[in-house]
Amino acid sequence: MEKSSLQIFSKRQYYMNKMRFLDKLSVEIKTDFPDSLDDLIVVLPNKRAKVFLLEALKKQYPKSLFAPEIIS
Repeated sequence: MEKSSLQIFSKRQYYMNKMRFLDKLSVEIKTDFPDSLDDLIVVLPNKRAKVFLLEALKKQYPKSLFAPEIIS
């Protein structure tokens, strides 16, 4: 790898390490489900986590869409 690509990777890793778990999860969900969350089911330990995940997902998706099924 070139030095510049290593620097970009390092910055991305640093940023990902500073993110909270639900923010990281929302980024991964956006990557795997870019257009629709219809086929997604998320299992979380409590309702509070559900609220925070929905907030993190709002930041990832610029347009309105139906939330995934979230089981707590």
